Amino acid sequence: MNSAALWLAMLIGVCGLLACASLEVRTDFDAEVDFRRYQKFAWLEPPLHEPVGDLHEAVDEDVVQNSLLDKRVRAAVDRGLASRGLVRAEAEAAELLVRYRVRLDEFLQQSGSSVGVGGGSIYRHHPIYATSSYYDTWWTTRRIREGVLTLDLIDAASKRIVWRGWTVGRNPDGYFSDEDVRESVRELLALFPPIPRAAPVTD
Repeated sequence: MNSAALWLAMLIGVCGLLACASLEVRTDFDAEVDFRRYQKFAWLEPPLHEPVGDLHEAVDEDVVQNSLLDKRVRAAVDRGLASRGLVRAEAEAAELLVRYRVRLDEFLQQSGSSVGVGGGSIYRHHPIYATSSYYDTWWTTRRIREGVLTLDLIDAASKRIVWRGWTVGRNPDGYFSDEDVRESVRELLALFPPIPRAAPVTD
């Protein structure tokens, strides 16, 4: 393989990695709820788990949390909701309850890059452009870890979830830094309160 083809293959691989590194943000909500009526919020206590031993053991747990991460998440959510006009209160006085969950997902990903070199010719009795090519393909298998942060906002009176948001991002070392948490919460709460869905058009 010539050097130009090799560089092209490397470029394809790098672009694939960059495309997968972005933070995915999703939300869902109850379209019948008027979110303007919520003025005070309080925390529901999430299940805390202090991982023990090697990180690979912690990855298998449904909830990977500790008191340091708990502090980061609560501080980021407090700031985010306050910037939207909500005030933190005692549970008895709150109209909105907040709950979160953090976990690590682990899976294997296989990817390949192919580069082909070839030419073509016009056949006299069969006017098509025929090509003759060869391809070199590299296959790689990687173990991928993704961190998932889910945030639930629950109506205090009905105890039903009225808004849920979650982010998914690459987390190879299993560490949720302060910047990671702040970015995830910032992206989530940028979509709160939700924009009401348009009513279906009827004849």
